[in-house]
Amino acid sequence: MNRSERPLWKESDIPLDRLVTEGEAAGCVVALSSSERPPLAWAGMLDWRTRGAISDSIRAGIFSGRAGECGYFPWKFQDRTIHVLVVGIGASERPGARGEIPPPSLQSLQKNLSGLSGVCWAVSRSEFPQETWDG
Repeated sequence: MNRSERPLWKESDIPLDRLVTEGEAAGCVVALSSSERPPLAWAGMLDWRTRGAISDSIRAGIFSGRAGECGYFPWKFQDRTIHVLVVGIGASERPGARGEIPPPSLQSLQKNLSGLSGVCWAVSRSEFPQETWDG
């Protein structure tokens, strides 16, 4: 399968962190809430796996979690680079809760995904429901 034939995202019941660390996907997309410090849900798991890269970026003012924000960082894992997109979703109703993704966040995500074509992305259904990708 050549690069242009690869799927945009990976449908799987395997946890997101395993998809990227075991090489099934070349990148992952995580949602970051502006009201959660430290990051929770998959952003928290990825923060732990990257030894605090997301938390460091929050402290440095790179990511805030506000709706419409979308940032990229490369994660060096073993002998390869994993692409990470962090999407700001605004304030959460309660810690760890994920609801509908705000339209500005989806627009920003789509713009960033189009600039990173050819990458198979791991995306959590709990953070980005199927409707996100159908519409």
